[in-house]
Amino acid sequence: METDNIKTQTNPNSDNKNKKTEEKTNQGDPMENNTQEIKLTIVDNLLEQSNLPNQKLLNQYHRLEKEIKNIKKKLETKIANLQRVQNQISDLNKNKNQRGEF
Repeated sequence: METDNIKTQTNPNSDNKNKKTEEKTNQGDPMENNTQEIKLTIVDNLLEQSNLPNQKLLNQYHRLEKEIKNIKKKLETKIANLQRVQNQISDLNKNKNQRGEF
């Protein structure tokens, strides 16, 4: 019987902080071990392909969420300033009307 060590690893270049390395020892014929290695490689590739776009989308979502919050704060500030100016104009008009009546 032959013993092969098969290592599977997530993409080393990915931003995933939970990088894991698994070692599995398989005993049996080399063909079976090759088949298992190919299956593991295919699964790793599929996981990598599905995780990377999701991570990019998640990063974009968080970036856009921050931008939206900043825009919201700016708009709230501008609205508050406009309301303050409207109140000042209203007060000036009231004062003007009161002076004109006397």
